[in-house]
Amino acid sequence: MAKSKLTVSLRAVAAEMDLPNDDWTAYINRRTGELVTVTDEEARAVEDEAGDDDLPDWQAEHLPKVREALASDDFLALPTRFDINEYRIM
Repeated sequence: MAKSKLTVSLRAVAAEMDLPNDDWTAYINRRTGELVTVTDEEARAVEDEAGDDDLPDWQAEHLPKVREALASDDFLALPTRFDINEYRIM
């Protein structure tokens, strides 16, 4: 079975990796190229399952995508700024 090529914007991936909070995690769907950012608060809400009511509507609407990113093998966590060693790359 031949693998099809997936085009993903490097700029979008880099922007997603440049998260404002070190406790957030960015994921990429390896089948579709979709990027999803998961905050620690959203991850806890998904784990608790009862926390949906405590979140603002905009954040509660994002929880199905968060659940998918955390549960699916299709989503891979992007490296954080701590995972990348610029000196070693040089």
